[in-house]
Amino acid sequence: MFRRDFLLRELKRVMDGIARVMNKSKAGEKVVALQELGALYDEILGEHRTLLDHTDSQTMAKLLGAPERTASVARLLAAEAAVIEHEDATTALLKRAKATELMLEAVAEGFDDEGSIEEWAVPGSLLSTRAQGLR
Repeated sequence: MFRRDFLLRELKRVMDGIARVMNKSKAGEKVVALQELGALYDEILGEHRTLLDHTDSQTMAKLLGAPERTASVARLLAAEAAVIEHEDATTALLKRAKATELMLEAVAEGFDDEGSIEEWAVPGSLLSTRAQGLR
């Protein structure tokens, strides 16, 4: 029970952080928004941060250990994609694809995504075979 409460509070902190990041991004403060995203990544991922871009989504979800934490990282990736969209559309699309895969892993473990996957609108061809099967 305590672990679940902790994870839900962590998810709320991430969602609040993402709201701040998006507000800064909309105000044209993209550098500050990316710095704040970096701090959120560090808070959630700790030592696993360097693995995020180099590890498949299934393995990353296992490393994160809880579907709530996996969903948090997915939402961080989606927020980062939104911040960098106009400067680097290709990287943004790849980050949304990774976000989608991680959210699919979280959902497979019982997390309710509340429609995030559809909102990110990633073509199925960009997803791994496993993620396509989870979709």
